[in-house]
Amino acid sequence: MRAAVLIFALAGQSLLAYVLLPEGRGAYAVCVLVASLAGVVMTAGVDRGSQYFVMTSQTSVSQAVSVALTVCVLGSLAAGALLIPLIQSELSFFQKASVRSFFLALALSPFICFSSVVRLQLAGFRRFVHLAVLTSAQAAMNVLMIVILLVWFDWGVDGAIVALGAGHAMVILVGLAHIRRHHHLRLEMPDPSSLRHILGYGLREQVSQVIHAVDSRIGALLLGIVAGRSDVGLFAAGSALMSRIVVIPDAVSMSLLPRIAQDDSGRAALTALCARICWWLTAAVFLLWVAVSTPLTELILSEAFLPVVPLTWIMGMGFVVYSGAGVFMAYFRGLNRPGVCSWAMWIGLCANVFTFFALYATLGLVGMAWAMTTGLVCRTVYLVCMFSHASGMSWWSALLPRFGDALYVRDAGLSVIRGARSAR
Repeated sequence: MRAAVLIFALAGQSLLAYVLLPEGRGAYAVCVLVASLAGVVMTAGVDRGSQYFVMTSQTSVSQAVSVALTVCVLGSLAAGALLIPLIQSELSFFQKASVRSFFLALALSPFICFSSVVRLQLAGFRRFVHLAVLTSAQAAMNVLMIVILLVWFDWGVDGAIVALGAGHAMVILVGLAHIRRHHHLRLEMPDPSSLRHILGYGLREQVSQVIHAVDSRIGALLLGIVAGRSDVGLFAAGSALMSRIVVIPDAVSMSLLPRIAQDDSGRAALTALCARICWWLTAAVFLLWVAVSTPLTELILSEAFLPVVPLTWIMGMGFVVYSGAGVFMAYFRGLNRPGVCSWAMWIGLCANVFTFFALYATLGLVGMAWAMTTGLVCRTVYLVCMFSHASGMSWWSALLPRFGDALYVRDAGLSVIRGARSAR
């Protein structure tokens, strides 16, 4: 299923690149950035908070989802009220796309927020197969809508935003139907106690949530202030490609989180094992990318995007370093210590922004790529140190590969193969 998601995601990126070209891709990037940040900033981490309290059986799924829905709607309305005057202003960032495109992005915001709530609830219930199918269907829906709205109707950036919204809407409808069928979900009036506890958890991870939303689009944000749409589009396309190499760590973190949350010990040894495996697998994928990056970039994104190839090599090194450390984020969330994640994200962001302003004037987009990698490396160092302190494991004990890791991967692979054969 992860392979299907990756294929559809690359197909979507390819269509956007061929149809919108660098300038249109840049306009789309800044609009999606606004949509993502508008909701995340104003919803106080309610998606993570609602997931944690359901996983630990401290509240019902009906109450958690109802609280999350209320906060998502009200937060998105508040974000819209704050952003509309800015969109209509003369600020250079908001000149990177049309006013209509930015308004569509604001309408997209609550869909992004609430689809995250639904995904995390499914993950918390360990409905990983259903979640994988739903994620694949969302990616396929996005590709289909891009073909219809951009290729057929020629809606440009507006069509790309609507296509993204259609995918999120499908996740919400199908995901809620599944939770209602299997976990007796019903809408309720939010209880003040549940609201207080869920927001309390979410606010402790608010910085992490906001920076995570910015992180993959930091180039669009900074370049949107100082550069033109073409540079924004080039960097957004390159970073979108490189972010796909962490699909394995993301899947591992999602499946590991419920186990950590339901175990008082936190399962530090298992977390370290998963982190080591993610580092080596991601490094292998990156080396394969380096070998074929030029022809693949021309095939996937078109010749107009070939300048991003050296940028992907630089950014890819940062994503490889961070891949295993991302698993440690799940460890701290499961231990009810989301503040560690917030500090990690904050440290990475500060390093990224500082390096950008130090290098961009002389190196241009290459400086932006090194800034992203610097931020990812600094974040990783902090998470490794915090994990070592919290778990009592020395950093070398947690990080250095072991022969048993290879045996674990072999046994897990054989188990998957046997399961696939028996399913036939």
